Amino acid sequence: APTEHIHLEMKHMYEDFNYEMDGGSWRHYEFESDRISVEDMRRFREYEAYLSMTNQVPVITTVLCSADVKNLRSELTEGINTYKVETVRLKDKDADKILAALTRKVEIGERVSLEELVPMLLTPLMSGELTVYERIRQGFRLLKDLQVQLCDEDVKKMQAILYAFACKFLNRQELESLKEEIGMTVLGELLMQDGIEK
Repeated sequence: APTEHIHLEMKHMYEDFNYEMDGGSWRHYEFESDRISVEDMRRFREYEAYLSMTNQVPVITTVLCSADVKNLRSELTEGINTYKVETVRLKDKDADKILAALTRKVEIGERVSLEELVPMLLTPLMSGELTVYERIRQGFRLLKDLQVQLCDEDVKKMQAILYAFACKFLNRQELESLKEEIGMTVLGELLMQDGIEK
């Protein structure tokens, strides 16, 4: 078989989220709304290998899956190599309960921690009666109500995650309807300012 391969390709690799961790490793997060296929696993492996090679760091991939599938694929064996990802099945969680509990806390003026807000950010990927649009809208409203308790940087990061989910899961009409909610946020103000400057 040939031992020299010339391969020239321009390719956009869009990872969902990458985080630098304490200790120097990276966490690569992918959101999957369908079952995790062999092709998905090959794509995750490619992302991970490229990130590791380019940045000279170990990378761990976590797949947050919102598909209604009980057994998630987490390994791919090809040849003598086995590639693994961590999987988190979010359909086991109830978005309605999480949002109701946070709303109750805000209404009675109880302090809400950052740790309690993380599940709220992932409600678009969970099960429940509320639509994804309603979950994202409530998330923006909760963050607006909690702005005085949180630092601006944390609020911006959380709004950015909800904004990314809105772009990924909502149709144009729902996005248009959500525009007013986003416009009244710190992130919305920054996006508006950038638009004016450009």
